[in-house]
Amino acid sequence: MVNGLKTVLVIDDDTGFRKSFSEKLKMMGFAVSVADTGDKAVEIYSRSPDYFDLVFLDLLMPDIDGSEIHELLKIQNPDVRILFTSGVFDFDYLREILRYGNHGFVIKPFSHVELQIGINKVMHFAT
Repeated sequence: MVNGLKTVLVIDDDTGFRKSFSEKLKMMGFAVSVADTGDKAVEIYSRSPDYFDLVFLDLLMPDIDGSEIHELLKIQNPDVRILFTSGVFDFDYLREILRYGNHGFVIKPFSHVELQIGINKVMHFAT
């Protein structure tokens, strides 16, 4: 377990990534919930917005853009902590999202060390 983290929501439309990443997080000691669409993610999160310690959010989702999902989650919990992921890097887009705080970014594919650094940065970001 990293920094006492217990619960995470993984939002990613790539079935293979979502499954392998979820298993990795479980092996690290996390309770993992998953969503393969933005709509499902918002539904899951809205049921209990204070339940999740961290959200992993793919920026490029097929139904709702990652920035929109981000905004919808923030409505539910202004203190939501998000670690954005993507296989595509757009610095301007990312800078716009990260300016809202409590967020970090790791580019796919990422190593275990990069993941831990990303989690640590997000969890220790001063609100």
